[in-house]
Amino acid sequence: MNSLVFPVAVVGSIATALMIAAMLYFVWIAMGDEAHAPTPGDADAPELDTARDENDAELADQKAA
Repeated sequence: MNSLVFPVAVVGSIATALMIAAMLYFVWIAMGDEAHAPTPGDADAPELDTARDENDAELADQKAA
């Protein structure tokens, strides 16, 4: 049983190093991706939530009745 401790530790360490390298590689790839970059033209425009406005109007009508 004790003879397996060192090989399992080596395999675990190698697997951990490979996972860390893969994670850093994926982050490096994603650095050039513009999917989450802000758009300069829409920075000042407010977000409009028309669904909430319609629900508020319906609730006001129900409370008035």
